[in-house]
Amino acid sequence: MIQITDKYIKNGQLDKEALARLGADVVEIEDDKITFKGVVAFYKCNALASLAGAKFNDYVEFSWCYSLTSLAGATFKGVVGFSYCESLTSLEGATFNDYVKFRDCDSLVSADGTTFNGKVEFFRCNSLTSVSGATFNGDVYFYECESLTSLAGATFNGGVYFSHCPSLKTVTGATFNGYVEFNWCRSLISVSGAVFKGKVNFNGCDSLSSVNEAAFNGDVEFYKCKSLASLDLGLFKGNVRVTNRS
Repeated sequence: MIQITDKYIKNGQLDKEALARLGADVVEIEDDKITFKGVVAFYKCNALASLAGAKFNDYVEFSWCYSLTSLAGATFKGVVGFSYCESLTSLEGATFNDYVKFRDCDSLVSADGTTFNGKVEFFRCNSLTSVSGATFNGDVYFYECESLTSLAGATFNGGVYFSHCPSLKTVTGATFNGYVEFNWCRSLISVSGAVFKGKVNFNGCDSLSSVNEAAFNGDVEFYKCKSLASLDLGLFKGNVRVTNRS
């Protein structure tokens, strides 16, 4: 693993001259493009603000890169991890082709319009409000994303797991093509206008009162959804199970 520190950063950007000294087997530099060929770790790169023109062909990890604000123009072909990147606000313009994990990225507000081709985890990204228009081609997990409110126009082609997302009130306009699970999303009121093509579990969604304007093509289970009123069974093409409403 090659560790990248602030000595490889200049004016907030990757320093091509400094990186070239790592050797062509590690980094390939051509015009404005920088390609990392092996496993790379960016550790406490407080001067790094942007990854414009960077391409990562293998595993890369960013830890405590407090000034990193933009991933625009970056391509990630391998696994990526972002931990405690407190200034990262947007994923606009980045391409993710494998598993990516965001942990405690407290300023990350939006994943709008981003395409993820592998598994994605958002863990305690407390400012994340929207993934509108994003495409998720692998499984995606939202853990304790306290501000997540909008999924409008998002497409989920793999499994989706929402756990303890207390601000999520509606999933209107989202398309779910695989398994979906809502765990203890206590403010979820409506799923009107959403399309669920696979199995769906609603667990402990205390405020969910109506699902009668959504489309369900697979089995659906409601557990401890104490506000749920009557169900129009004609909406459901699979089996429906309601347990322990109290």
